[in-house]
Amino acid sequence: GRRRPAGRTRGRARGGSAAVRQSQMVNPGKVLKARKSKRQSLHDKHKIAKKVREHQRKIRRDAKRGIVKGRKKKDPGIPNSWPFKAQLIEEQRAQREAQVLAMADAREAKKRERAAARAADDALQRASQTAARGRRDAKRKAAAFLPLHDVLADAALVLLLLDARDPLACRCEALEAALRECDKPYALVLTKADLVPAANLTAWLGWLGGRAPALAVAAEAADAAVGLAPLLALLEAATASAGGRDLTVGLVGFDGVGKRSLLRSARALTEAGGPALSRVAWLAKPARLQPLSTSLGVNDVLLRKATAEAVPQPEMAAAAVVERCDRRALLKHLQIAAFGTDEEFLARFAARVGAETPRAAAVAALRHWARGEMPFFTRVAEDETPTGEEQAAAAAAVALLGVAATKAVVRAARGVAALARAEPEGCVALAAGEAEEIDLSAEEEWGEADAA
Repeated sequence: GRRRPAGRTRGRARGGSAAVRQSQMVNPGKVLKARKSKRQSLHDKHKIAKKVREHQRKIRRDAKRGIVKGRKKKDPGIPNSWPFKAQLIEEQRAQREAQVLAMADAREAKKRERAAARAADDALQRASQTAARGRRDAKRKAAAFLPLHDVLADAALVLLLLDARDPLACRCEALEAALRECDKPYALVLTKADLVPAANLTAWLGWLGGRAPALAVAAEAADAAVGLAPLLALLEAATASAGGRDLTVGLVGFDGVGKRSLLRSARALTEAGGPALSRVAWLAKPARLQPLSTSLGVNDVLLRKATAEAVPQPEMAAAAVVERCDRRALLKHLQIAAFGTDEEFLARFAARVGAETPRAAAVAALRHWARGEMPFFTRVAEDETPTGEEQAAAAAAVALLGVAATKAVVRAARGVAALARAEPEGCVALAAGEAEEIDLSAEEEWGEADAA
């Protein structure tokens, strides 16, 4: 065949080899893009630094708490060749048991501390609540009562209220003497007559009647007209003796004798009592007598519903009440065994109510009496015959009140059986209490000029 030209063949051969070489060459740009850079971005740098700081912070925290992380080294134990190995093992066991007991004691001590702290907080809270309640009561009483000076100055007839359960504890002879000196008519009124036996009420009216005009009422009776009939009879007689003038009546007494309840009932009855009582005017509020002693005593517990927890030295207060009580009636009421001393009484009563300490038993007993759960009355004083001074005081009081009003009081005393309890069953007899002194110095300005 024909032979191709040598030049053309060589040219194509050179051209072909160049194309091959060009196809086999590597693009430098692509190579640079495919290789990863060893430079670290700022995001990764700060992220790693933050994790390192967090890790180091956790390590410091665990070191403060005594936490050791990681695998603990295993205790290799005591080699068998160690001398006295059994004795050493026994000592270690005893140390572990002592450590466990110490930890248990520490837990119990912490529990007791927490319980004591809670008890202290509760006691503080109760004390603050009691103080706040006392302040509220004081404000309420200040708003509910008139000053004693105003009542004594404005009233034409003063009624001194006594609790029929213990009249002597509610009597104020100094105030009676001041009324007589200023020629102010007054009368003793035994309230709550329905809470004592009829014989006891009659005896007290006879004893007090020999010293001042005295009558009994029962403002809380089912029929108020019957309960206040003696008082209405006295007011009718006193109005008739007033010579056509209005009769202004004021009530005075210690806390708990029933001043406000008597005022409400008597005012309602006098307003509906007809012409005979139309000229009777009641002062808007009664006056309260405040004892000189600010601490709570037996009279506050038995007659004034005092808070038992606020009584100082509750053991002594409970012993004073027990000493005044008839022993057999008290045992029957409380349903406890006989006792000889005050400590035995507290022990018997603690077993009955579940008190843990003698002080808790005394507080429980005072609370029982303060709530009125034990019906009681006081025996009449032994000195039944009035002395010469008492007879003179009674004559002066009768002269101030008037003969007609005094006769009305005497007639009312005969029907006292309709007011009192039928039987003394269930009541505990107590010895008569002692009268409390009051401060009359605030009434120095009140004198004869106020008696008109």
